[in-house]
Amino acid sequence: MPVKVITDSAADLPIEIQEKYDVTVLRMKVIFGEEEFIDEVNLSKEEFYQKLKETVELPKSSQVTPIQFEEEFRRILAEGNEPLVITMSSSMSGTYQSAMIAKEIVDDERIQVIDSMQVTFVEGLVVFYAARMAASSCSMQEIVEQINSTKERYVLRGIVDTLTYLKKGGRLSPAKATIGSLLNIKPVIAITKGELEVPMKFRGMKKALTGIIEELKEKNLDLSKQTMFIGHADAPKEAEELRRLVEEVFEVGEIFMAPMGPLVGTHSGPGCVGFAFIDDRK
Repeated sequence: MPVKVITDSAADLPIEIQEKYDVTVLRMKVIFGEEEFIDEVNLSKEEFYQKLKETVELPKSSQVTPIQFEEEFRRILAEGNEPLVITMSSSMSGTYQSAMIAKEIVDDERIQVIDSMQVTFVEGLVVFYAARMAASSCSMQEIVEQINSTKERYVLRGIVDTLTYLKKGGRLSPAKATIGSLLNIKPVIAITKGELEVPMKFRGMKKALTGIIEELKEKNLDLSKQTMFIGHADAPKEAEELRRLVEEVFEVGEIFMAPMGPLVGTHSGPGCVGFAFIDDRK
C-alpha cells in the first residue's frame, strides 16, 4: 500500500515540497490576544511577523488536535493508503501525543507516528526525506527504519538576530538581554535529542554567519549528495547571504529555502536565519 506522509505546520515545509510529494500539513492555531488565526490559512508568515513586531504580549500557539489527526487517518485509510505522521519534537509540543491518541482511537496497525525530535525547517527536512522515499514506492517499514536511524544525525545551526523576544518569552533575563543587545550578541542555536541548546555566540550577524560556516569547514564534510534546508524568520536577504557563503565553500547536492513560521518565530523573533542537513559521518 502507498505511504501517505502527514506533518504539522511547525515543520515549515516549503510549498514546492508539499505539492511535489503530496504531503498533508495539519495546521496549528496562532493566538494574538483575543484574535485566533490558523497558520498559513488566514495568517501568512509575512503577516505573522508584522503582527509580532506590533504586539506587546507574545502570541501563543496551539498543538494539532487528536480530532485533526483522526479525520486525516480515516480519510487516508479509506483511500487505500498508509498514514505516516512525522511531528515536531515531543519535548516542545503535545502534537506527537495528539497523533498517538488519534492512532489509538482509529485502532489500525497501518498507522505509524514518528517523533522527529526536531522543529521548524529541521523537522521539514525529516519530512522531506520520508516523503521522497514514499514517492519512490518504499514500504512503510523501510521509511520508518530509515527515519529512526537518522533522526539524531540532523545538524541545525540557527542565528538569533534579536534578544528582545527571548526576553519577552522569559527565556532570557532582562539584564542579560540588555547587556547582550549592547554587545550585539548573536546566539547560535542547535537541537540535541529534541532540546534547544546554544553552543556558540558571536558579536554581530556577519561574524555569526562566517562563524557557523567555519565550524562546518573544520568538520571536513562532504555535502555533495546532501540536501540542505536554509530557514529564516522574515530575513530573506540574510538567508540568501548564508546560501552564498555555503556555496562558496561547499558543493551541496540541493538547497531549499524555508521561511520559518510562528512556533519558532515567536521566540527567535524576526531576523533569525540558519541551515539544517544530515551529518552522514555519524
